[in-house]
Amino acid sequence: MKIFVIGPAGCGKSSFVRSFSEYLKELEADVKCVNLDPASDPIY
Repeated sequence: MKIFVIGPAGCGKSSFVRSFSEYLKELEADVKCVNLDPASDPIY
């Protein structure tokens, strides 16, 4: 499964990805997060 999260700045994308990836890890899913914005700081 591949999920892309897009939206305007400040709408909560990073918070959602952080929470959702932790949830998936609890389900023992293999999770990888990639930030495609080269101008932003790493969130993980």
